[in-house]
Amino acid sequence: METSAIISCIQCGKHFLRIARKRAHPNYCSYKCYSTWLKENPPQLRDLQCPACGKTFTQNTHRQKFCTNVCRSKTYDAKRNILRRGKRREISRIYREKNLERLREKSREHYAANRDSRCKKQHQYFIANREQINAKKREYNTLNREKVNERNREYRAKNRERLLKQQREHYAINRERIREKSREHYAQNRERIIKKNREYEIANRERACERKRKYYAANRERLCKKRREYQAANRERFHEKNRKYYAANREHILAEKREYAAANRERLREKDREYYAQNREHLLKRQRERYAQNREQISARRHEKLAKAS
Repeated sequence: METSAIISCIQCGKHFLRIARKRAHPNYCSYKCYSTWLKENPPQLRDLQCPACGKTFTQNTHRQKFCTNVCRSKTYDAKRNILRRGKRREISRIYREKNLERLREKSREHYAANRDSRCKKQHQYFIANREQINAKKREYNTLNREKVNERNREYRAKNRERLLKQQREHYAINRERIREKSREHYAQNRERIIKKNREYEIANRERACERKRKYYAANRERLCKKRREYQAANRERFHEKNRKYYAANREHILAEKREYAAANRERLREKDREYYAQNREHLLKRQRERYAQNREQISARRHEKLAKAS
């Protein structure tokens, strides 16, 4: 309800009809009188603390609440965004659900068209922030080890063929660089790698043996051919390396052999019998050749045993 009355102006004393809702300053007959009164009675300016940044400032006008327009815009924009954000998220979620396949296809096309530039950017960013990224990754993997392992297994099982193909292509292109890098890494961390491999073999012996047997059975001819070629090309170096390793780890190797033989006695005997049955002629021929080459040494050893027995 509008309140109207005839009053006198505070500044000039003139009588006028006041209508409260139609005037910004209902106690003055005109804006000129209000301006004159404001100049004669300026409002008291205070030192306030900005609610946005916390900085203390002196008011320029009695209505000023923020130190700058930047703080004012941030505060009011944030209030507006809080109300709008939920609505925007809901709209985005509904849009993604309706257009999921199209968005994925579009993303793949964009990645294929800009793959080189994106890979280059990612590589540059990784080189610039290597330590920070690795530290963050280690921390996350430590906190979420089970979830990360499960997710990695699912991903590898789902994309096995593609990953193997990608790995083979990458190795074919960068063969020499990868081998050089592997040799350098092994030379720098030899003791740690050997120790880690031994611990892993002890902890996962059955699973590792089963995995090796399956792989060997599936790729036997290729592995044997590759091994023969490698040994023929590097025979002397191979023998020298084996002799050094055996001399350095003799007790450990013999102990492992004894443990393995005791645990798998029947299986080893069966395996030896099968191998002898398949390769009998070759083994006998090899035994005769060796006996012909070392006949005197074998005879001397046999005489020594007979002398000790008697």
